[in-house]
Formats: sequence, structure tokens, C-alpha cells
Amino acid sequence: MTAKRDIYMDEVKVSLDTSDRIRPLLAGLPPMVQGAALADLMSHWVIGHCPESRAEILATHYKAVVAMVKSVAGTRDDPWTADGTLKQ
Repeated sequence: MTAKRDIYMDEVKVSLDTSDRIRPLLAGLPPMVQGAALADLMSHWVIGHCPESRAEILATHYKAVVAMVKSVAGTRDDPWTADGTLKQ
């Protein structure tokens, strides 16, 4: 395994561990509260990037979320097209 691959895998592990720590804080809260808390965290994350890259970062993040939802929920009643946009 290359050093770059090791760093990537470390980042994945830290990401999953962080998600596991946050999940109990959101559990049991109403969906609107969960969504608002996640939106607040996302806004701070996006602000940390230069203004010129924010739209691309949000688009990439959106595609990643769509892919994760599909991997967990499957494609039954899938509201997205193959490219990740919402079906009309």
C-alpha cells in the first residue's frame, strides 16, 4: 500500500469515527432539528474554503451524500437520476 493510500485510509477512519461520535447527539431529535444542526456544521465547513471553490465543494459533497444514501437505501424509490440530480 502506498503512503498516499495510507493517508487516505486514515482520513476515512477518522471521518467514520467522528460520525459515530456525532450520531448519538442527533439520535432521537426531530428530523428538522437534525437537519438544522447538520446544516450549521456544513455552513462552517464551507466557509472554511475559499469563496471561489465553495460551489464546487458543495456540488461534490452533494454527490457524495447521494452516493451514500444509495449505498444504504438502495435504488428503490430513488429520487435521483444517474448523475445525482433530482428527478423531475
